[in-house]
Amino acid sequence: KPFFAFISLKAPHIQDGNGFPTAIPAPWYTDTIIKEMMAPRTPNYNTTGSTSQNPKHWLIRQQTPITQLEEVKIDDLYISRLKSLLSVDDLIEELITTLGPTDLNILDNTYIIFTSDNGY
Repeated sequence: KPFFAFISLKAPHIQDGNGFPTAIPAPWYTDTIIKEMMAPRTPNYNTTGSTSQNPKHWLIRQQTPITQLEEVKIDDLYISRLKSLLSVDDLIEELITTLGPTDLNILDNTYIIFTSDNGY
């Protein structure tokens, strides 16, 4: 019999409040070691100013360079988001296991669609 399930998760969204933002991983992943110890440093990382060869949006031109403290907090946020996503992996594994091999062939007749609002 057809059914629809909608599962919505907070991970990897940040927690509201004062101070620098952080994502809260499940307690059993708090001390997990993540190999990526820093956020990716793409060519646009810490971009300020503008040149004629590389013009920037006016908001980017006005921002100050990232401080050493901000850089540490950016890396902390990145790692906390990765840790919070480990719980999402757990949920997906449990979902697949629940829908898995049965006499009803539920998994074989199921579409699982993932979507995100923030690219993580």
